[in-house]
Amino acid sequence: MPPEALPTIRVPIVEHHVTWHRVVNPPWSAIRDCIGTVNAAAFMGAGTETVLFDGAKAEKQFVRIDQLETPQFGWKITYVFREKAVKYNGASGPMVAGWNHAYRSLPVDDPNWDRLIDRNSQGLYRKSDFSPLFQFTAVV
Repeated sequence: MPPEALPTIRVPIVEHHVTWHRVVNPPWSAIRDCIGTVNAAAFMGAGTETVLFDGAKAEKQFVRIDQLETPQFGWKITYVFREKAVKYNGASGPMVAGWNHAYRSLPVDDPNWDRLIDRNSQGLYRKSDFSPLFQFTAVV
């Protein structure tokens, strides 16, 4: 293969769907704050910055009829997380590239995964704590 014919790298991801039923008070603010961010700490066994909160689906659902025969409703919330953890050998040993990394194919003799940063030396994806997403008041 000629040196200029660089193959495309396919980066597999794991898509996690987490569904909560009968949520009376969904954490709307936490959902809005966390969407499009990556995990600031280990999450679901995945390393820092390897899980992206891709969004939520909210559906209203019937929960029960109360003593006054009034229907009570809650929410079914489904979160979508995308895990990207590329394992590679870095200069200091085994490394993991997450959402704030991109593959650099040049120079050909030293391809690598580079951390992408913004003007403030932060990753392109902001880090956040995902625990507020799971603070619900459930109907018993």
